[in-house]
Amino acid sequence: MESNSANMMLTVKPDGTKISKYTDGKTVTKPVNSDISEIIENTSGQKITRYWNGKVVTEFLNGTRVTSLLDGTEVIEFFNGDKTTRQPDNTTIYQYADGFSITAKADGTTIPNFETGLKAS
Repeated sequence: MESNSANMMLTVKPDGTKISKYTDGKTVTKPVNSDISEIIENTSGQKITRYWNGKVVTEFLNGTRVTSLLDGTEVIEFFNGDKTTRQPDNTTIYQYADGFSITAKADGTTIPNFETGLKAS
């Protein structure tokens, strides 16, 4: 089934999934029987997936992916394999693709962690 308005075209798939295509190029998909509440695709190539549990995943054309959780945790996965995790207590963990990581605490303390498990203080 399809429906048109001045700035949007709505398509409903046989399974009930609704796909809204806007004149500005944005597409919003609302699947049914899924843990995904909606998927938004912008003309810039950015894709935002919202889950019923509050998790939001934003994917960029360069491969970078940002995951935000309801508890305030944010995970940024970069295209080169590096990863940054920001926790609700303001601790930030930088994990490099080579296995080295640095934990930065809210009080300014920085702890390097080596792939071998050795921690410098």
